[in-house]
Amino acid sequence: MDYALCQAGETTNSEGLLGVLFAYDINCQYCVNFRHRVSRGQYLHFPASLPIHFLIGAGMTSGEILESLWSQLNGAANITRSMTIANRSEMLDACMADINWRKLQSMVGWLIRQYNRAQDSLTEAETSFKQLNQSASEEQRAAWTNQMVAANERRLTDSDPSAMDLFNVQKQKVEAQITVQIRLMQEESRSNQMLGATTWLSTAINLQEFQLDIRRVVEAHRRAPTDAVKLELEKKRETALRRLNDLHAEAHSLFPNTCIDRHPARRPTGLEEICTCEEDCICSAQNQIRPSEDIEDVELSIVPLPSSFEVLPEGWSSIAKKEEELRVAQANEALEFLRADIGHKSYLYRANRSLANGKRERTRGYDSINAVERSMCLNAQRYQLAQWALGRLGVAGNYPQFLPLKREDTRAVTAIYDPNKRGLRTDSMSWIWKMNVRKDSETFSYLEELYRVNWIRSISIRDRWKEELCIVESEMEWFVRFTESRKNQALEWTNTAATDGHMAYAYRQSHMWKLLGVKATKDFEVAGVRISLD
Repeated sequence: MDYALCQAGETTNSEGLLGVLFAYDINCQYCVNFRHRVSRGQYLHFPASLPIHFLIGAGMTSGEILESLWSQLNGAANITRSMTIANRSEMLDACMADINWRKLQSMVGWLIRQYNRAQDSLTEAETSFKQLNQSASEEQRAAWTNQMVAANERRLTDSDPSAMDLFNVQKQKVEAQITVQIRLMQEESRSNQMLGATTWLSTAINLQEFQLDIRRVVEAHRRAPTDAVKLELEKKRETALRRLNDLHAEAHSLFPNTCIDRHPARRPTGLEEICTCEEDCICSAQNQIRPSEDIEDVELSIVPLPSSFEVLPEGWSSIAKKEEELRVAQANEALEFLRADIGHKSYLYRANRSLANGKRERTRGYDSINAVERSMCLNAQRYQLAQWALGRLGVAGNYPQFLPLKREDTRAVTAIYDPNKRGLRTDSMSWIWKMNVRKDSETFSYLEELYRVNWIRSISIRDRWKEELCIVESEMEWFVRFTESRKNQALEWTNTAATDGHMAYAYRQSHMWKLLGVKATKDFEVAGVRISLD
């Protein structure tokens, strides 16, 4: 590949060019050490003053258009397989010449279609960018423009693909619940106060999630549970009861002055399963009536947490603060897992579109979708549990990014499994994809980050369509000039014609190229592009 590129540069007078637009499907990695490889190669030479452009000036060029042309030669593969090398070369040359001639005949119509497409897309891109640009401040526009210019310059001069990370949201990962627990435990150790309280709170929260898991098993097998399911359920209940007893015993040891059994408490409410179907509901979340006799006390037992008590016990304000931090981490983590499940579900739908339309068969795809949706329901309930606890602690207003979870928030990403769906351009993503996932950041700052990325991408799309329009207009002029050049070349043949037949052929070729150029000029003018060869 290095040798081919260097030979192309040496045989096309590239020294006089302003730059080279190199289209390659692995260009982001190939060009990183390209000049280093050339400097080490004995037979490699590439002009040091010739920059390799990655993005600027590319327009909307398809980098893989040549592969679609090569595919037309597949029909000649079987024919040429048994030929000699000379015959095979002549055959392939003839096929390529025919392809090029047919492209030349349809070039005018194709350029006009490309011109109309570029005009329409540029108008749409300018409208979209104008709407974003009007609501941005002068400081934001200046800062974002400088960032974009610096990233493009760095990509061009340093051949650094990571410069394009600017075009993505600089999203930070959520602080996992275990990370928050470690931090709180370290604070306890440094202060030498309330040792073990964080571990006790984390154990209690995990027990609540385990209760959700038991209820899920009960509801999934409520009609005709097998003996194996009953055994699994009883084992889970026994484990939950033992963990609850241990939790109460540990509480008496940590808080000897507080009798948690005498404080009125309330169990979590509003933890309903959310329908995860894409079209018509075919799940059991909205159809089934769950009999209360299937739920035993262990699933509904109240876990002694600050959020559960009607009145916070005396001296528990610091415990409530620790639970608040753990609950925020729980909500963030649940949403993170929910986003991952939605992404997984979207790609499963992409592999089998019929699953998204409710036409599920007893296939591996069916089982995979069910497994993902069960995980989605559990993570949704984890989020609802954290949201309920924050509300009980009276701090829900401090976290406006945690909105109520609805059915439409759990739907698969249509742009992944059905990118050609009508009206997709106007569809907006759910809030769970836009919320701030960092505790110490405001929702507005995260939305501003999304706004920055949309602004940079919008202006880049507009600029690329401007480049595309300029390129197409130039290609129209180049085509007319090409026909003029071929016409003059054919006329020169008349000076060296040996026979009347040669003379007639030269005049016929000249007339053909003249008509082709005249027709192209008229068609381009009708399309709105005036070609002048002066």
